[in-house]
Amino acid sequence: ENVARQALLYGANIVNDVSGGNDDILGVVSDFNAPVIIMHNRGNSQTMDNLAKYDNTIQDVSYWLEERLKYALHRYAIPKWNIWIDPGFGFAKNPRQNFEILANLEDLVELHNNVLVGTSRKRFLKSVTRYDVDVCTAATTAIGVSAGANIIRVHDIQKTADVVSVFNAMNNVAKGTN
Repeated sequence: ENVARQALLYGANIVNDVSGGNDDILGVVSDFNAPVIIMHNRGNSQTMDNLAKYDNTIQDVSYWLEERLKYALHRYAIPKWNIWIDPGFGFAKNPRQNFEILANLEDLVELHNNVLVGTSRKRFLKSVTRYDVDVCTAATTAIGVSAGANIIRVHDIQKTADVVSVFNAMNNVAKGTN
């Protein structure tokens, strides 16, 4: 809470809450009328791999995010447009579960228009390549943008910008706008 408060006092313009909607953080965000990213997560770095158990990954993650979204909206009166949801790639999910979420991102976009995808250099991508994990990140970026995600968290900004430029050019042609 103190870090979020200090960051906002010193000019940060968004808070990334990896705890998934912690009351202290939501209170600070509400006080500052700042945007917040609520990330799906279970446990901590020592326990989360053992907590990657879901009846239906996309439904369970969607339900959890929907409940946290409602909580932020109603308990803290954070405007809907100031909240982004993040499925938490790599957090309490095995590689298959991460790919399930990636394959069904449209469901999260339907739940809430503001979706963040943060797959950059994640361990689940390393499970399917022997070479360049940044190329895998570029592929997941294209999938995320195509599904409607509007924030992409990455390490290699230049490659990502090129991927998004190609997607936008294709999309413009498909829409007949360019």
